[in-house]
Amino acid sequence: MEEIKINTKKWFLGFCALHLFLWTVIPTFFFTNVYMDTAESIAWGYQWQLGYSKHPPLSGWIAATFANLGPFTGFQMYLLGSILALVTFWGIWRLASRILSPVKALISVLLLDCALYYNCYCATIDPDSVQIPFWALVFLTFYIALKEEKLYQWFLVGFCCALAFYAKYAAVLIFAPMGALILFTKEGRKQLFKPGMYLCFILFVLCLLPHLLWSYQHGFQEITYAYSASGVTEELKSTFLQSLLSSLNFIGAQLGFAALMYIMMLSFLFVKRDKTNCVGMFDKQFILIMGLGPLIIALLYPIILQNELMPRWGFPLFSLFGIIAMVWINPVITKKVFKRFLVMFLMIICIISGGYSIFYGYWAANVNGNYHQWSYFPGENIAKKVTNIWQERYHVPLKYIAGSHYLVAYITAYSKDHPIPYFDWEKSESEWMDINNMRKNGAVFVWWGDPSPQGDPGKKELEKVKNRFPTMEKLGEFRFDMVGIPRDNKPILKTFIKDNFPELLTVPSINQFFPNDPPYVDIWIAILPPERR
Repeated sequence: MEEIKINTKKWFLGFCALHLFLWTVIPTFFFTNVYMDTAESIAWGYQWQLGYSKHPPLSGWIAATFANLGPFTGFQMYLLGSILALVTFWGIWRLASRILSPVKALISVLLLDCALYYNCYCATIDPDSVQIPFWALVFLTFYIALKEEKLYQWFLVGFCCALAFYAKYAAVLIFAPMGALILFTKEGRKQLFKPGMYLCFILFVLCLLPHLLWSYQHGFQEITYAYSASGVTEELKSTFLQSLLSSLNFIGAQLGFAALMYIMMLSFLFVKRDKTNCVGMFDKQFILIMGLGPLIIALLYPIILQNELMPRWGFPLFSLFGIIAMVWINPVITKKVFKRFLVMFLMIICIISGGYSIFYGYWAANVNGNYHQWSYFPGENIAKKVTNIWQERYHVPLKYIAGSHYLVAYITAYSKDHPIPYFDWEKSESEWMDINNMRKNGAVFVWWGDPSPQGDPGKKELEKVKNRFPTMEKLGEFRFDMVGIPRDNKPILKTFIKDNFPELLTVPSINQFFPNDPPYVDIWIAILPPERR
């Protein structure tokens, strides 16, 4: 039985075109508002800092660059998400092409698109999604440098590692497996006596130096956030059992996110093995160590640091799983096998894209009644209202916006003036702020009403703000309808359960899917008049 011969380059380009179309158009059509972390990334990026209070700067820089391609709508972000996925696919495809036959290399990439991380979740632009292409580029350049040992290739490794680190600190998860390959493989140990690896490290450090200096000057606040984001404080560290359960919960979540990919992989177990096309020992070592090493280290994180592992941190950990499947299963890809795989692949893409469209187009708004979905949040309408209030009064662009964190992020992203954000009136969250200049030029203050998706600053907090800015004029509370949800809408499923099985809504694990959120949001708006006008 011979393996099918196809023009894999054309197939790969066709796949990329399909992915780009689907995952740019679907979110653009069904989302009326970008996700809150995307708005936050844009707001950060407009300030062009070397670091931010939560993360390194690359996600903000990239988000702001694309947001500036025209009047801001969600389209730019969904296009960016698709492009980030395509760069990932390209990097994995080029790596797979050096290890596997052309058709198996193609299949190893198509398998990735069956995992939700590489399609649905790329609509959110944040450090988690931005890091995945740079991990793929690190895998590719590191493999080539180990095999071909050229100096410029090691420079590419150092540069790609720095980009991965600038995207998110989770890049450290790939450094230990890289070290293991250097120390425990024949190809790796040869590099210990050559300059390439050391020059790679020097370039890596030089690229990171500006950010590291910024981080040092600001008390490494983003590292503190990375630890506290797990939801565990020094006073409430996890027990060993809790940490172990966190790791198991993480694995369970990843099985769910990539379930369809695993089903596709298992289908090859019933295919005849290819005994004529064997993969070399080093290639197996590379794929196994770089593919599973970061996942193993991630699972040890909550146990070692007595902390919690967030399921969403699994974004970049599965990029090599398609290659791993093809290497170890090693099926013979005949015409019949490829055709069957292609039919299954297209069915899964239809299931994912169709389910995604149904959920955001109908289910979330009309069935489960979860108005908390950020896809319905009136971010653009709030930004227009705030901007118009300011310009009608002063006839100049709005320069500063201050208040509740994500409200400020949305207004910064959607307002045509792109005002400078002052998150939560905290200097530590807005290191770029010049408070004296804000007093001179004036600002708009915004904070959540009640009920609130993110928590009300509270009366005491607002009293502090009033004491700091005594000329603040409270304009009142404004109500904005969730976009696409009628104000008198009664969610079908929640109403049915409430009428027929009310006891179910007393169970916290069930009730969390049916929050009592109204189809609108209330926002308080105030103005800080300019000192001189």
